[in-house]
Amino acid sequence: MSFDWGRFESSRITHREADVPVPELATFFADGVPAVWRIRGLTAREIAEANAAGERVKAITELVRKASGGDAREKADAALEMMGFESGTPSDLARRYVILGHGSVFPETTRRQALRLARYYPVTLYELTNRILGLTGEGPEIEGESSASGQPPECGPPSHSAPEADSEGEATGSCSR
Repeated sequence: MSFDWGRFESSRITHREADVPVPELATFFADGVPAVWRIRGLTAREIAEANAAGERVKAITELVRKASGGDAREKADAALEMMGFESGTPSDLARRYVILGHGSVFPETTRRQALRLARYYPVTLYELTNRILGLTGEGPEIEGESSASGQPPECGPPSHSAPEADSEGEATGSCSR
């Protein structure tokens, strides 16, 4: 077995994308526009930037506090706010701001906007960023290959060891209904 670098390099590869319904944000979409957030999977660089975001918040806070005289806390808070963070932001949350910023196709989203979304719609922020990470894990779409919808199947494949039967006697898979 060998990896076909030529085929890999000549393939048309795109980031996997998905639409995520966000009915809780419907008020903020234009009239007649469905409340749907379009997301995509991330690149390795974008993941690295997101992972580094939490550490950056801590380092910037400490740097500003050490470098400024007088009321260092206010200066540190102001510097962080200018960069789209809050003082004391947990690492995971800072990471998610960056994930949402990179992974949002529509609407495009800045860190400052992600911060505001997190403040008022925290569950939505977590759902969107979890879906972005899920798309990233599924890998890209490759032209010429069939692509999955990104939605997990409602039922698994039929069991061959102890098949269940539906009303017509057909074997069914295990379902989580």
